[in-house]
Amino acid sequence: MSPSAVSTVATAASFELPVDKYPVESLAKAILDDRWTAWENYGANQETNEKYMDPNANKKPAEIAQPIAEAGAELVTKALFVEGFEANPRLSHMKITETKINVATIERALITWEDSVPYKRTMAATGEVRNVSGSADEGHAEFTVSWTNSSNASENRISTEYDKNDTIPVTGTYTFTMKVVDGNWKIADIQY
Repeated sequence: MSPSAVSTVATAASFELPVDKYPVESLAKAILDDRWTAWENYGANQETNEKYMDPNANKKPAEIAQPIAEAGAELVTKALFVEGFEANPRLSHMKITETKINVATIERALITWEDSVPYKRTMAATGEVRNVSGSADEGHAEFTVSWTNSSNASENRISTEYDKNDTIPVTGTYTFTMKVVDGNWKIADIQY
């Protein structure tokens, strides 16, 4: 199952990056375009909307979104981050930040579910992957990539009713340090 199609019943395995399928040069797109986008949209789906629309639930979007985003963060970090990542302030901060983004995404998706285009976020590697070193055979790798994070807020009422700034893409650069653990690439560090 591709992580981009995950529901809230996904497994960590659907987010893993097996070394035999992902050479170092392909990791940036696999991490950002696929796994990160899926993480930020985790739980923004029909299943969650049904919970929200249930007349017996009587919950606000944030009350539904928070536990789903926390479960998604546990799932994704188990698949993508090295064990003990919490001791690394950058990786720990990344988990907190992505969980907050995921909560906001779920909330906005619930608000716009009946719009012609429900809210969604997209993370994308942009440009060439630079400073590539290491390999699966060596058990580690490092690379730098530029990225853009954006939403489709201009296609629904988020940009007009809630947050006009949500239409502005955010850009940056990450340097990933990867390790091979049990046949999968894991993020050991991230510089930003």
